[in-house]
Amino acid sequence: VKMYGWTEHEALKMNFSELVPFDLKQMEESNQQKLIEVIQMEPYLTQRLTKGGKTKQVLVTLSKLISKDGEVYAIASAEREEKKGKS
Repeated sequence: VKMYGWTEHEALKMNFSELVPFDLKQMEESNQQKLIEVIQMEPYLTQRLTKGGKTKQVLVTLSKLISKDGEVYAIASAEREEKKGKS
């Protein structure tokens, strides 16, 4: 959350979708649904919004959280800033 400009306190009150630029919301929903249906999903490049309203390119890894009953109850997201000029 620090890389996006929000404090931990602010971030805890936020919904994940608030970080997704409007034009990428449908793709993000599709990726989350895809993850529910497959065992594992490859990390992917996308963008997130900063507190200041700018977009930042990030590498996202989504993981399913599965209950004892084998049901997906949440999706966790790990996001890493993608450095420009990196190959």
